[in-house]
Amino acid sequence: MSIVAGVLIYKDQAFVPTTSQVELGPYFDTDPIEVVLLDAQNLADALGRAIVRGNPKIPPVNYAEYKRNDPTLKATSAKSWKALARVGASYGVIVDENEIALYISKLDKQGRFVDDNEKTQRFSRDTDLVVIANAILTDWRSRSQA
Repeated sequence: MSIVAGVLIYKDQAFVPTTSQVELGPYFDTDPIEVVLLDAQNLADALGRAIVRGNPKIPPVNYAEYKRNDPTLKATSAKSWKALARVGASYGVIVDENEIALYISKLDKQGRFVDDNEKTQRFSRDTDLVVIANAILTDWRSRSQA
């Protein structure tokens, strides 16, 4: 069984939500959302707690209502996902029996987060989460210097 977790970096902070799943359906960011400084150990610890929380099952979601009350936008204080995407970055982490996959975002033509397949990184399952956190922070720093 895989565990899906996410990290969003915005305004020099990392936001690590609980990633919940509609029964046999999509994943949604839900509370609690941890906010940590951009430090590898803090980020690794928050990511570890998100992985331990796993992907709680939630009832079907009214998408329009979810968008109005999006917990990630509330946590970041961003006005919209598009505003957040302009100055932030999104990272997906999938942990399964054999590996940890790190998906790094880029922006599509509409200014939305999408996975940059060329930047996907794979690690052995026993990789310390500090290594994953450092990979995220290395990508983030490369964006701010570009």
